Amino acid sequence: MIYDNVLNDSDYKKLEEDISSFNFNWCFRNSNIAYDVDNKPTGNDFLFTHVLFADDTVTSTFFPLMLPLVKFMGDTRQSKKLLRVKANLYVNQHTPVEYSEHRDQHKSTEKEVSVGVYSVNTNNGGTVVDGKRYKSEANRFLLFDNINHYGISQTDTQTRIIINFNFLNG
Repeated sequence: MIYDNVLNDSDYKKLEEDISSFNFNWCFRNSNIAYDVDNKPTGNDFLFTHVLFADDTVTSTFFPLMLPLVKFMGDTRQSKKLLRVKANLYVNQHTPVEYSEHRDQHKSTEKEVSVGVYSVNTNNGGTVVDGKRYKSEANRFLLFDNINHYGISQTDTQTRIIINFNFLNG
């Protein structure tokens, strides 16, 4: 399901400004998930991440910015427990990079977990779920079951920023 204009203008502007600021720390990952048999990255599928919540623990001082989105997703999907919140930043590599297909919570079934991808900025990148591509539109929330999906980097902006939410259903 797609939901547009999820946050009100002031909450969205605050989130967008803070996540794009110099104070928001990003960690380099040389691959989104895929490695070859020698445990080396498989290509240009690098990105930057910032974990805000994991293992029942708030891991970032920026987590309070996520609370309206956590509430929205929990209410919309009738989800019971937050598992993880992670921001992803993709840089413009001047050609679209298709990241490795994956399930966010590989030890859970598709119905046990809900996944949300919130787009912070508009760009020509996107997320592919069940063979359908969803373009990144600012303030858009894409919600789906814990099924295989993957991201595609952008070529029209410096960055593509998304926030990934995982909830345990119940």
